[in-house]
Amino acid sequence: MKNKINIIEINKSKKILISIVSFVFILFLTFNIESTQAADIRADVDQNATINSVDAMLTLRNSLGLDMSGTNWQSSATTGDVDCNGSPNSIDAMLILRYSLGLSMEETGWCDDSGAPASAIAVWDIPAMQSILLASKLQYPDDTAAVRYVNDVNNFDGYIEPWFYGNSSQEMIFAMTDSDISSSEKARCELRQGPGDWFVSSNTPSTFVGEAYIPIPTGEVSEITFAQIHATSIYSLPLIRLSWMKDRGGVLNHLWLTRRLTAHDNTYEKIDLGVNPEGYFDVSMAVANSILDVNVNGTALSFDISNWDAVPQYFKLGLYQPPTEGAWSSMVKYKNANYEKQTYINLVMLPVSDYGTVHYSASTGGDVVSTINELDADDGLTYAYRQDSSTSARFTMEVPDLPSNATNISVTVVARQRKANTTDNINGSIGFQIEDQVYEESFALTDEWETYSNTWETNPYSTLPWTIDDLTQVGTSRLLRIKHAFSELGTGEEGQITQMYMIIRYELE
Repeated sequence: MKNKINIIEINKSKKILISIVSFVFILFLTFNIESTQAADIRADVDQNATINSVDAMLTLRNSLGLDMSGTNWQSSATTGDVDCNGSPNSIDAMLILRYSLGLSMEETGWCDDSGAPASAIAVWDIPAMQSILLASKLQYPDDTAAVRYVNDVNNFDGYIEPWFYGNSSQEMIFAMTDSDISSSEKARCELRQGPGDWFVSSNTPSTFVGEAYIPIPTGEVSEITFAQIHATSIYSLPLIRLSWMKDRGGVLNHLWLTRRLTAHDNTYEKIDLGVNPEGYFDVSMAVANSILDVNVNGTALSFDISNWDAVPQYFKLGLYQPPTEGAWSSMVKYKNANYEKQTYINLVMLPVSDYGTVHYSASTGGDVVSTINELDADDGLTYAYRQDSSTSARFTMEVPDLPSNATNISVTVVARQRKANTTDNINGSIGFQIEDQVYEESFALTDEWETYSNTWETNPYSTLPWTIDDLTQVGTSRLLRIKHAFSELGTGEEGQITQMYMIIRYELE
């Protein structure tokens, strides 16, 4: 390793040569100064929401008695005093440098746990961020590993916490340290789009556009996810993750796209998006007509995601990372972040009971309904099946009360099914019963588990737009139950279904 000589000018006439060898020697000393409670400004001496070598050099300059005017040094009673001994000096500068290099601060005098900078402002006070806050809720850390949310505008107004705050540069900052969460838990502080979600098959684009900046984290942080497209609770899995990775196969400090190929298995595709810039970069995701377009720092990609058509999605952005041992700190910054305010809300309903005579059998030998009313399809573990001859099954749903101003309602029925013990054509039909009429759509099955869906934008019985009464079973064209059927089954042939549910989509006037 080459020694680098830094030159610092003193009184414009004298120069001190400081060898980095000396820095490193002091850096690894163990300091036994007693730690006390931190206050206001300490390590982040220029209050730019990032602790780095610039803070260390400013602290050293101050300790040498040099004039700090014309620098970004933010003077206070505690500025630069990171060992809390009441006197910022060269040892504090060494500690700040050590911290900025991601080294462990255990058994040193480091005491800066002050959280949000004293100059922090509420993100709500940044006009460019109000739109995204109005369409989001904040998932933030909790020492019990529980999920907590802020989702009310009155809570965002004035909301400043160490993990979520703004600054005078109009930046929205997500920040976490090892003190925020157990080392065995995933660290997260994210804005989650909602309430409401959307389908990738819609011809109305769902978009997220912003500018992100990911300072190099300290400690053993291996990965930070800064944006996602995520499925709702029916699968609760990310379709897309945009991440920074410390080291992937020897590729250091790069941005990556991770794409989950289907909602039903753990098959992933990872794409290198290039080196993490030393500042802000553009990021956008746009989805319409089952096509996803992604652009990160000028790298543009397009994907066919039609195999996710039946799964509602939403955007997430912020900071999410795997469990991390030791001392660490992470940060993600955004500016000009926004997504199209969601107008549609999706209610996902599972079957609660069978109706009439059930002509299917359960693979477990028990109740048929329990094999198909799954939030996450288990495919071959549990399923309902029919052998030898064609037949159908009907299931009832519990539709919750819809808001009185719900409009533009549609109904989608989804089933995950396959054929077995045959190469002949077997059909699986999905639909529903309204009054005494059945409306269904038939699909030719393969011998692989696949998800099939059909959407009815209007009530086929009345041929009019769906009404709230249609769905809550008090009208004259009531949707009574969903229906499934296998057809063209011969001797020894089998149709199998592992999951079935209904989605009611609506928007509010």
